[in-house]
Formats: sequence, structure tokens, C-alpha cells
Amino acid sequence: MKYKYYRVSANSMTSYELFMKVPESITEEDIWNQKGEEILCGSRFTEVYEGFGSGGDWEYDDVHEIDINDSCWKNKKFDEWEEEDFKK
Repeated sequence: MKYKYYRVSANSMTSYELFMKVPESITEEDIWNQKGEEILCGSRFTEVYEGFGSGGDWEYDDVHEIDINDSCWKNKKFDEWEEEDFKK
């Protein structure tokens, strides 16, 4: 099976990111449709850098496919999902 890799970003006075490995049939739209669901649960995100120190309203910023061969992603943890996970 072939896979694609995505980076999802969010912020709440602090920036967060989530890296995902999904089957190549999954699109950016499929990922956006998971807002508020298990796949995009806020606890899965990791902090990128500190903002102003207090919590704000959680907002999803961006989702985009990344090149897994780019060395900047080599030490990142990727959540792995299957196509069935997006049909819930």
C-alpha cells in the first residue's frame, strides 16, 4: 500500500503541529472533515514554540502534504491511520 504524509497545524496562543501517515487515497479534505474527532484530537498535537503563555481559542490553521524524504521531517513522530479510520 502506498502512503502520503501530512502536517496539520493549529494554534491557541501557542503553535502546534501534528504529523500523519495516511493511505494515498486520503485527501486534505478528508483530514479537515475530522475536526473535533479522534484523528484531529488536540492531545495528538505537539507544541512547536511558545506564544504569549496563556490559552486562547483552539483554531486549526493548515493541512498540507509533505515530502517524507525532506530531512527536516526525519525526527518527527507520525500518527498512522488507515482508510477505515476516516469513515467513522
